[in-house]
Amino acid sequence: MDTALYETIIERLDRDPRVSDVAELVLAACEGREGLEAFLRGTGSPRRRDGGPAERRRPVQAYLRSVTVEGFRGIGARATLELVAAPGLTLVVGRNGTGKSSFAEGLEVLFTGDSYRWRDRVKAWRDGWKNLHHQGPVSVTAELVTGAGRGTTTVTRTWSASATDVEDSEAWVQPSGERRAGLETLGWEDALETFRPFLTYSELGSMLEEGPSKLYDALSSILGLGELVEVAEVLRGARLDRERRDREATEQLVPLRQELERIEDERARACLRALTAKPWDLEEIERRTLGQEPFTEEGELALLQKIALLEIPSEERVAETAQELEAAADGLDHLAGTDADRAASTADLLERALRFHEHHGDGDCPVCGRAGALNDEWRRRSEEEVERLRGEARAVERAREAAARAWQHARALLQGPPPFLLESEGVGVPSRELREAWGAWEEGAALEDPRALAQHLRERWPELSAAAAEAKARAAEILREREDRWRPMAQRLAAFVEPAREAQEGARHVPALKKAERWVKDLQSEIRDERFRPIAAQALEIWSLLRTRSNVELARPSLEGTGTRRRVRLDVTVDGVAGAALGVMSQGELHSLALSLFLPRVTMRESPFRFIVIDDPVQSMDPARVDGLARVLEQTARTHQVIVFTHDDRLPASVRRLGIGAHVISVSRKPESVVEVRPVLDPVTRYFEDARAIVRTDDLPEEVRRRVLPGLCRLGIEAACMETVRRRRIAAGAPHEEVEDLLANAKTTTTLAALALFDDPDRGGDVLAEINRRFGGREADAFSATKKGAHHGFDGDPRDLVRYSESLARSLRDLR
Repeated sequence: MDTALYETIIERLDRDPRVSDVAELVLAACEGREGLEAFLRGTGSPRRRDGGPAERRRPVQAYLRSVTVEGFRGIGARATLELVAAPGLTLVVGRNGTGKSSFAEGLEVLFTGDSYRWRDRVKAWRDGWKNLHHQGPVSVTAELVTGAGRGTTTVTRTWSASATDVEDSEAWVQPSGERRAGLETLGWEDALETFRPFLTYSELGSMLEEGPSKLYDALSSILGLGELVEVAEVLRGARLDRERRDREATEQLVPLRQELERIEDERARACLRALTAKPWDLEEIERRTLGQEPFTEEGELALLQKIALLEIPSEERVAETAQELEAAADGLDHLAGTDADRAASTADLLERALRFHEHHGDGDCPVCGRAGALNDEWRRRSEEEVERLRGEARAVERAREAAARAWQHARALLQGPPPFLLESEGVGVPSRELREAWGAWEEGAALEDPRALAQHLRERWPELSAAAAEAKARAAEILREREDRWRPMAQRLAAFVEPAREAQEGARHVPALKKAERWVKDLQSEIRDERFRPIAAQALEIWSLLRTRSNVELARPSLEGTGTRRRVRLDVTVDGVAGAALGVMSQGELHSLALSLFLPRVTMRESPFRFIVIDDPVQSMDPARVDGLARVLEQTARTHQVIVFTHDDRLPASVRRLGIGAHVISVSRKPESVVEVRPVLDPVTRYFEDARAIVRTDDLPEEVRRRVLPGLCRLGIEAACMETVRRRRIAAGAPHEEVEDLLANAKTTTTLAALALFDDPDRGGDVLAEINRRFGGREADAFSATKKGAHHGFDGDPRDLVRYSESLARSLRDLR
């Protein structure tokens, strides 16, 4: 961004405390979309730049010295239009079809590669760019006088003989004494859009017809606010992008919520709650869909999974435990009634007696009552006896320990059903048979007989196993069904999370972006109005010259709005009644208004173009407005080289009548598209130049010379009279139409002379005497000879006739 504009933005931000919270946002947008996005992501921050204005290639300022065209449009053989490379007015005249507009179009295509006349037209318009009578390469060349010591610069665009499309060209720039370079070295890329120096009749007509937005763009582009507009667009784009993503995410919620409501699943219900929350709980959705938290312990899915994963004692373990119980029972039975059994029983009895003695001390035997039987000696002998008996009873103890282990193993298998089975009916898993089978299984814990317990395990396990398998299978089936319904939904939700997170994060920035965008647009409007004010004033000044005799008053034009609401406001009053320009103006008035808006734009000091090329601006203008146009062109030509192409004789006539200095160049076309360019003399001079040519033509028959010569001299005198009458009457305020009607009704040379001499068409009888009195007898004789000779031939000296007729014509033209 240009530093001057950047500093203006900073200065306005610093003095406006209302936008302190978005100041950095605006500065980030000044760095473009990437800079703004980095700032919003938190990965970048704008810094205030220092230094002078950004360096740019300075556009070359130039006048046109000549335009040479070969094989383009209406020009076949090479033709050159020589121009005066300085401020001033040049009129290039010629009837329609002479090829004069081909110079104007050639210049436009030379610098831009395209022509407004062809733009948005059907292909047939573009196909006519190559002249039909020219078979070789096509070229357009302009000589520029650029000043600053650079001398003449040649700009050329060429097409090969085989080129079929106007885009198939090569263009270059060659400053005097230097190598060729590209067109970009002129530095005109932006200026050709902003300060476009070409204006055609079709463009003049469409400038207002394309609508107020297009005209706004054309005018606002010269104000140097393009980069500020881009800042607003960067902010707007970032805002719209975030609003779009938020809108798209919100639109996705409706079908997602509807689908979630139809799914019987706690995950769906949890996600529905998460998507109903403000803001959306995307972390919850992520946990649910990615399986990080598929279900809670008390949820339905947890219950189903517990049932599906329910474990009962395995068949192998039950069989092993039953065998263990039966083996322990067999061991005990085998030792029953043996010495080992009695030893074990005796050892048990003695151990109980020792424990009694340990607690009660010495005394009588509690069993037989023998006095003093229990003493230390008895204790010692009894302990020795227990040790001996235990050794003998070791087999019995091992059998008993085995029985105890078997019993413990059986007890471990005979646990009751898990509590969650009581809730299984609520999730669609029938569990009554399982609970009954489990209850019957659990009853075995009350059995003390190892063989009975082993039998219980073998008989009850199949029933328990079958009931458990059925419940587990149903739970697994329900889980699969739910998963089948949930997985597609989970995938949709998972795909929704990231865009939704971005949308949620982006929506957080929308209020700040709106505020920043609004501030930039307000600043844009403020600076726009400041800079457009002098341009509008100049447009009004030009309109005041062009609106000659119009009852339409134009208010100061203004640029209003931004974005899709931008427009140029053109308010007028017609006889004091307000209206809109486009609705009440005639075509000629609209063209004049368009020209009023075009010239201030192209003549701005910042424009590199010292030349302006206008093609056919006179159409649709009445005579009075043509005079106004001549004055506008005269004013513009004081600072710029103004080149006007026209087939309408009224503009050259106005220029002559108003005494406006101008170079007039005639373009004529011969067979085979051969175009001839030559300077144009005013009508009076042209007639007498032709008359002198007749005099100098030696091989012309004398009879023809004597009949043609008086007529040319008479036409010269009549042209001088008409010029004087127009100048005098129009200067006095007479309407153009009235003057033209007056001249059209003046059927004779004498009547025209009476108007020029007396401003009275009825004083024809006084003309000859007045000429003799004012200008001399030879001029009077010449006047009479031109009238008679046109019918009867002239028998005097041809040179004298031309000399004194021309003297009379110039005297008549100088009358005030």
